Amino acid sequence: MRHVNKKRYYEFSQDEMKALEECDKESFYRRCLPFSTLFATLTAAAIKLGFLRGNPHFGAVPKVMVAAFLGYVSGRVAYVQQCEARLRELPEDSPLGRLMRRYHAERNPPPKK
Repeated sequence: MRHVNKKRYYEFSQDEMKALEECDKESFYRRCLPFSTLFATLTAAAIKLGFLRGNPHFGAVPKVMVAAFLGYVSGRVAYVQQCEARLRELPEDSPLGRLMRRYHAERNPPPKK
């Protein structure tokens, strides 16, 4: 019986790691941070103006923290398309780039004439 040396995990190339790190950094600064700040500020203002009620024991903190977390998640989700586009631009020899190009082509077929 022949022994096949299979990898148990995928090793990202330098280009792939760079693209993923840039996506992570850009999504945080361009979407997560602004969305979290906006959501938390609007929630704090709504509590202060009486549109929302603060917690009797903790005040506005729980709602503001939940709003900031929802802003963070919304920011990550809002940046997914930009990250997918960046991964599709990886070199032809990148398995991740090929996978993302195939994924995109399957979900965005060319228009029929």
